[in-house]
Amino acid sequence: LWRFFCSLGLKNLTLHINSIGNPQDRENYIQELKQFISPKLGVICGNC
Repeated sequence: LWRFFCSLGLKNLTLHINSIGNPQDRENYIQELKQFISPKLGVICGNC
């Protein structure tokens, strides 16, 4: 990806790579996210 950006002539870039870990980490993250969002579902719009 970095080489692709450089080949386009782009300069002064910062590439941020994000990961939520292995499959177990992802499952834990999804569960935590659901627990966080569930109580708020009544106050966010249907398009959010």
